[in-house]
Amino acid sequence: MPPYSSAGSIAFAPVEGPQDWHLARADHRPDTPRRSAATSCHAKGPPQKQGHVKPPASALPAPRRGNTVIVTGRDQDRLDAAKRAVPDVHAVRTDVAEPKAIASLHDTVLAQFPKLDMLVNNAGIMRNLNLNRDRTLDDVTREIDINLSGPVRMVQQFLPHLKTRNDAAIVNVSSGLAFIPLPLSPIYCATKAAIHSFSQSLRVQLEGTTVTVIELAPPGVETPLFRGEFAEEMKGTKGMDVTVLVRRAIAAIEAGKLEIRPGLSNILKATSRVAPGFMLGQMAKMGKPKTFAPT
Repeated sequence: MPPYSSAGSIAFAPVEGPQDWHLARADHRPDTPRRSAATSCHAKGPPQKQGHVKPPASALPAPRRGNTVIVTGRDQDRLDAAKRAVPDVHAVRTDVAEPKAIASLHDTVLAQFPKLDMLVNNAGIMRNLNLNRDRTLDDVTREIDINLSGPVRMVQQFLPHLKTRNDAAIVNVSSGLAFIPLPLSPIYCATKAAIHSFSQSLRVQLEGTTVTVIELAPPGVETPLFRGEFAEEMKGTKGMDVTVLVRRAIAAIEAGKLEIRPGLSNILKATSRVAPGFMLGQMAKMGKPKTFAPT
């Protein structure tokens, strides 16, 4: 499959996690087809608790040249804000943690946008979770339901349609923490490691089809999340600037890379092979888990 062009539109959606923006792209230039891209995010709970950040205007979709960008999420207020910032973007409310909602989203989106040819799975939440504390079984697996089960179900639901398109793509957003975990966020890191593995297997299984599987593994991004729930542990730590991350991700997509690891994510991948114990120890020094009561 040829490298992708960034000549078309780019969509970013706020999510919970160290990567507070994510990419969906509708691609078009004279020698490439118009694209219709859908991206999902998950918004649950008050922004100050979940680490939400309003993305800058430069990080919101800018549909043009006939491209179409659809953003989805649970938080209607944030969808409305995205719509106000970029009137041409299409916003659909859904919850990727609910299988019935995904099926309904599939029917709604394809009825309006039958030429959809890109799916971006970036829904996610990240919590500072101390497993020494008592938690309900439903609560402790919340990140699994959203971060892992959500993307797997989205792929399963939309894949038959994407395979009918001449040049389709699935972008799964994992994290640099997929390679070396941050112990104070154990479930989140486990889900991102699973997304990395899932993306590799999916790519192999889709060989010979018209669907390309891309994994974007962002590092920590400089957002209010670092100064919120993780403020104590991240004190003195600076995340990657959002604009820098955007530029690097786009450049990698244009170069045709299937696994994109900007900044620290690339270091975490390398050290996971040559010195995993050492790097895990360094990550553990960032602080012990807080003793929050179950929420």
